[in-house]
Amino acid sequence: MEILSPGSRNVLQMSLTRDEREFASEYLDFTRRLLLDSVTGVGKAELETRKGPFEWTIAECIGHLALAGDLTWQVLHDLLRQPPTPEKAQEVRVRVKQIMVIMTDRSRRLRTLPHLQSAGRFASADNALDHFVRQRDRLIAFAK
Repeated sequence: MEILSPGSRNVLQMSLTRDEREFASEYLDFTRRLLLDSVTGVGKAELETRKGPFEWTIAECIGHLALAGDLTWQVLHDLLRQPPTPEKAQEVRVRVKQIMVIMTDRSRRLRTLPHLQSAGRFASADNALDHFVRQRDRLIAFAK
């Protein structure tokens, strides 16, 4: 699956193969379960405690993931409203698996987009987690 053309910031029309759909749904489900398992038993105080002046709280990280899922959903729907553009295939510079590696690599810090910063966007960590679960389930169903 080819999606991103970073130079022009265009998302290109995509068609998922059965293997890509299976991979996407399994990966989304795995990461959903991983997050849920990671926060099980973590108290409210720990979820909302900032470890350092430039660190996000666990709750803010969950909210960020929820907002990123919303953006993914919007991009997918915008993409599906456009006609296919196979002539732009050579413009694709980043593949899905490369994006996954970049977005999960914590060896260097990246600044997120302002609209993906969750500070103050959710009433509580539970609200952010509920939002994350709902949107992740929607993405999993879409991938299947």
